[in-house]
Amino acid sequence: MTETDSLTPTQTIDVSHQLPATIDLVGPEPVIDLREPQTELSLDPRDHSYDPHDITDLNLHTIREYMEHLSDTERDKQLRRYLGPDYKIAKESGLIDMFYYNPEEGRDGLMHTLVGEFIHGPNGSVEEVAGAHHRASFRDPNTYVDFSHITNAKQRNRYAELQWQPWKSRSVIKSYPKQVIRMGEDNKPTVELKDSGMFPDEYDPLAVMQAISIARGPGRDKSQDKILDDGTILAIGQAPLLDGERSMSIRMFLMPGTEQVISAFPNDRGVGRVVLSREAIKQYLGVGQ
Repeated sequence: MTETDSLTPTQTIDVSHQLPATIDLVGPEPVIDLREPQTELSLDPRDHSYDPHDITDLNLHTIREYMEHLSDTERDKQLRRYLGPDYKIAKESGLIDMFYYNPEEGRDGLMHTLVGEFIHGPNGSVEEVAGAHHRASFRDPNTYVDFSHITNAKQRNRYAELQWQPWKSRSVIKSYPKQVIRMGEDNKPTVELKDSGMFPDEYDPLAVMQAISIARGPGRDKSQDKILDDGTILAIGQAPLLDGERSMSIRMFLMPGTEQVISAFPNDRGVGRVVLSREAIKQYLGVGQ
């Protein structure tokens, strides 16, 4: 399965000397502890902050949260870093499970969508540098949006950053431009550089997940789905923008059977300006709720 974008121009260059056979997908991650302060409770009896006889709701809640962290998998820890306090909401609501995850294949639909991934072929070599559709989720300093290719007004318009709306970018993922690697007629690998459909910067990861959930569910006409050669479902759905007047078209690649999300990204860029009322902004930020 390959991400495709009918609106995306491609550039073909020889990269046979540029890419290694394998790439470290993980690399060093910043240690960012986003847990609430009370989860720092020590369960060591020698630590006076822990009272085993304290059975108040707060202390029981703290112990429960602490025990949940102890059972975290490496993926849980990674998602806690990216989602922060919203991790529990995303987990309990099923938003995390909505995304395809197969550690044996090295595939993670959620991280693919937010920060990108390297897709390997049968022989282990990298065939595609893909995903990375939410700049606000980028943590690795070598993953970023590249503007160096913009040289004229037409390109500046195409890659303009739009507030509260989807936009287009050229992304670099762990130092490698987003690309699809193919074998040319001369049997040499070439690369097609690809645009990324970007979710609004103002969205946090939870808002991105909720928008995809709407597009995959009530915002989707299943009769318009297409089945690709490998059985993957290509679907397009709509999710409302925060002004309540416009919608965002989201293209999704879904697993056959489970319809878990392999990848999801805005299908087109926004148009004009989105002006939000004070009430809409407060609702988005959760102020006064």
